Amino acid sequence: MNKQSYKPETKADIVRLIFTDTNITTEQICEKTGIHPRTLSLWKSTALKSIPDYLLSEFGEDEMISAEGRAEATADFLRYDCDIDELADEYSINEDKIQKWSTSVLDNLGNVFARKRQTGSSPIKSKRPKRLKKQVNDFDISSLVSGSSSTTDDELPKQEL
Repeated sequence: MNKQSYKPETKADIVRLIFTDTNITTEQICEKTGIHPRTLSLWKSTALKSIPDYLLSEFGEDEMISAEGRAEATADFLRYDCDIDELADEYSINEDKIQKWSTSVLDNLGNVFARKRQTGSSPIKSKRPKRLKKQVNDFDISSLVSGSSSTTDDELPKQEL
């Protein structure tokens, strides 16, 4: 199977669609374009990882909020279908700034895919994944296992090496 190469602007258009159109799912995009879900996930991840460097280069330093804080708020706004008022309160940032940063990031996604991946881009940390991690850690997996949930390690079949 040949690996298809996509133009940077095509990648940017699809990632913009993922971030902005709440009426279409990633699965639908995959079906319509024939692009593998892992490829879409990689493109989305690349876009999100580029946000801190882009915001710093485009908007410079800000006395009121760190570059990391701006990147977190922008990434959360793009990543989730959430209320901008909630984000503004959570990060103590003006709604207009979050909207401006997000629009600017989306408008310049083509440049992200046009250049080679930069080393040293820090992944964006968000407050939201911490909440999700706690939910995952608190989840009782035994409720999904059929049969008794009181199975001990001694009762499990031994795997041969």
